[in-house]
Amino acid sequence: MVEIVASMATQMVHDLMREENLSYRMIETTDRVMELVSVARKIQFLLKNGGNSERVVKNIWKIRYLAYGIEDVLETCAVEVAFMFQKHEERCIKRLFRRYFGVRNDGVALENVRAKISDIEPQIKVFNQVFPDDMMESIPRGEQLWAGVYADGVVRLPRQMYPHGVEEHFVGRDDDLKQLEEQVVGRDNDVKQLEEHFVGRDDDLKKLVSLVVKEEKEQDRVISIWGDKGLGKTTIARKVYNHPEVRHRFQAFAWVTFSQECEIAVLLQDILRQLGSGKVKDITQEKNVINHLWEIQRRKNCFIVLDSVWKIDQWKQISSGFEMGTRILITTREPAIANVGIAYKLRLLNEDEAWELLKKHAFPRKNGPDFGMLPILGKEIVRKCGYLPLAISSVGRRLTNKISLSEWQNANNDIAQHMQSEAEEELVKILEAKYNHLTYYSKQCFLYLGMFKENKDIDAEDLIFLWMGEGMIPSVDWMGEGMIPSVDQGTEGKMMDIAEYYLGELAFSGMLEVQEVFSATRRFMVCRLQNHSRELSLHQGEKEDFRLKVIDFCDGKQPTLHSSTLSDGTRRLVIHFNKQVKLWTCDPFAMDDLRSLLFLNSDQRCIDIPLRISDFRKLKLLRVLKFVRCKFAGRKLPKGIDKLVNLWYLGLLYCDLEELPSSISSLRNLRVLYIRVYDSTQMTMPIPDVLSPMVLLKHLRLPDYSDHEQMNKLILKDLLELETLVGFNSLIHDISDLSNLKKLRHLVAHAYSNDSLTSTINFITFYGARIRTNLYIEHKCNFTSPEGLDILEEVLMCPNLHALTLTMVLIYKFPDCGMHFSSDLTQLKLIGCKIMEDPMEALGKFPNLRKLCLCFGAFVGREMIIKGTGFVNLEYLEFRNLPNLEKWRVQDGGAMRQLSALTIRRCPKLEKIPDGLASISTLRIMEIELAAKALPDGQEAEYRRKFHFVRSLIIRKLDPFAAT
Repeated sequence: MVEIVASMATQMVHDLMREENLSYRMIETTDRVMELVSVARKIQFLLKNGGNSERVVKNIWKIRYLAYGIEDVLETCAVEVAFMFQKHEERCIKRLFRRYFGVRNDGVALENVRAKISDIEPQIKVFNQVFPDDMMESIPRGEQLWAGVYADGVVRLPRQMYPHGVEEHFVGRDDDLKQLEEQVVGRDNDVKQLEEHFVGRDDDLKKLVSLVVKEEKEQDRVISIWGDKGLGKTTIARKVYNHPEVRHRFQAFAWVTFSQECEIAVLLQDILRQLGSGKVKDITQEKNVINHLWEIQRRKNCFIVLDSVWKIDQWKQISSGFEMGTRILITTREPAIANVGIAYKLRLLNEDEAWELLKKHAFPRKNGPDFGMLPILGKEIVRKCGYLPLAISSVGRRLTNKISLSEWQNANNDIAQHMQSEAEEELVKILEAKYNHLTYYSKQCFLYLGMFKENKDIDAEDLIFLWMGEGMIPSVDWMGEGMIPSVDQGTEGKMMDIAEYYLGELAFSGMLEVQEVFSATRRFMVCRLQNHSRELSLHQGEKEDFRLKVIDFCDGKQPTLHSSTLSDGTRRLVIHFNKQVKLWTCDPFAMDDLRSLLFLNSDQRCIDIPLRISDFRKLKLLRVLKFVRCKFAGRKLPKGIDKLVNLWYLGLLYCDLEELPSSISSLRNLRVLYIRVYDSTQMTMPIPDVLSPMVLLKHLRLPDYSDHEQMNKLILKDLLELETLVGFNSLIHDISDLSNLKKLRHLVAHAYSNDSLTSTINFITFYGARIRTNLYIEHKCNFTSPEGLDILEEVLMCPNLHALTLTMVLIYKFPDCGMHFSSDLTQLKLIGCKIMEDPMEALGKFPNLRKLCLCFGAFVGREMIIKGTGFVNLEYLEFRNLPNLEKWRVQDGGAMRQLSALTIRRCPKLEKIPDGLASISTLRIMEIELAAKALPDGQEAEYRRKFHFVRSLIIRKLDPFAAT
């Protein structure tokens, strides 16, 4: 982005001007560089605020082209200087400048920069004539889209629920966010709204449920819901999938969504996982996956939904994984696919049904008026929407609580102007309208999403880091006057919050699906891009000269990759692959302009990258470099990466590397270092003590090295800009280093001994007020002695600790600290702790605990009781693999009044679901496994009657053969 390189160039010039004995030509060059910086800031203003200026719109391509040219010059200048610093670092700095910028040598050193400036100056002259300084004052600043986002230094993020899976668990971050949510109406996305306002489909639902649950003939095992896009096929399929009769009829369920170019093997693995096979990652061969699928279908009565099947070939490929007794429900637009079984064509809504649906969206809290002009306008609107539920839902959201005739008339006129009769065109227009209403920076972030494949999970944290590496997340001083209120000093961690705001804005607009999490430290975990949103991203990217190139080798594709592929000044190159393909050699000069290069392998194995690059150093302007599951020659990092002095982001995710080379310390501009490994016992990828020179590093994610004590110690105290540290490890890091990191805002730490745990707690107590801290207490800690129990009590009372996980740490009796339990702890997970006495009374005293998980033998007793008014803020409760638990009672009295989600799995001796849960009206999600003896005939129906208010209720018999 222009603002990043402008800031870099400005800092470089300021540094140079502090040096002595600069030549006249060097001073002249710095002056010309600063003129370019000034023009860059002017262009940035126009791009952000000139959308309503006819002159800006008319010249937008020329402005963008000039912006790229200036970016090239400024970044080349910064890289040249940085590289010379690196090359001559052992010399005296003043001597370096005299040699590098002196009269004799400056012509050689910066001749390339001066030539580039000379080439671009005619364009700048024309630009200044078209946009003189006095004209700039007539352009109003953009809407203050950030107004209200900050208040008292807190970022309030838009909240959104998304219907991915049966139902995801959603939790707000704080009380302020909850207050904001109460003021916002109708923020669910279109599909979610359709599910809540189910109009005109009751007869269809009844017929489909009857088809699904009846004893099938061999030819009737496949049912296809088909029709045009926007009819609500997925919505009614979801209703069928969750219907009580269907849930009673079948034992195992799976739902997968197809894309135009999906990987059938991946979908089969996903189905296998959902049907109850635990070790899916260990099953990689498609033949083995199918064999396991057959095996589980022979043991269970299965119901599988195949959503949005695009091609008949997709059905032919995936159908080999299904046994004859399995019931299949397909949604599709293609008649040929529908005819593989019973075809059920979904009809359009009639006028009255469509008007009723529009009213439910426009007036969600009350019935809409059925008199005057409003019904006439409303019926005209639904007619223009083609009586399509999805289009009506989208328009209805825009009309939420608008009751004036003028507002409805404007909406009607907009539809007439922007929406066509075809359903596809209607939806595209709606999405484009949403895009046009995004903020400037959110648009850039959305265009970046085009590099990812549709319907694939995208790690939200990594996406944010990529945005930062690209310069798409502005610092406060680049936001401009009026864009945000003044922010107090000491809020250095705001960039992460700003990035999460953009992610939330994209989600709120319906451009992106996000899964929120019960997490003390992260707002979002996973996001997904639907195919129509991706198409819009790529289309707008071409339209706005975003210069993104996506090359896809997946599913047998063999795209052409050579120099001409990148001859258009490509800035961002993304290569998707999932198997070994022919290695392509690309002319490095064709990649001169690259700023981002991503190799994304979607297979579980490490594979050679499909592009042969002899020396990465030739990609000297590269800012973002990411490898996912890549294999390198000799298990060494490719040549030249340590010379990329302009690199901001380096990602090495699950790559086969022997070690991280010490030369990586030369990447002085690095802001994000993101490293993950598969398993600490198989692939540790040692990291030498080379982090200290990376003084600009802001976000560092290190792998969990478990108990590998032979690892070198890593010094962190010099990373003064660090905001995020994931993977702090007491075995290889010194806790005293953290006190130096004044800007640290997010910490994930692992403690492996009582001494290191004590030191960590002391740090969190005295320095952690500004930090969101997630602490893992690992198996080498010992709490069985009185001294160990004292340490555990200190942990449980520790202020500033937000999330805590105890893994395989023996406790026996959970301590009761009464009123002294930490008020900051919101998430607690106990794994394999073997607590013998009922811990629930003590756990219920945590005043702000929102998520509690007891897993894998965390409790080995037979009975638990929740009584009194405990767990006042608990929202999510999970019991998993508690083999001895027989009785669980919830007494009346006000406990768990905020509980919204409950999961019980693999508790084979549990006798029943507590009656006391029926009085908790906030419950929205229940997923319960019970042994067959706990579900006699009629018992499941009784539970469904008792918990009729629960939106998503899943009760199934425990499969004793399923993996944990």
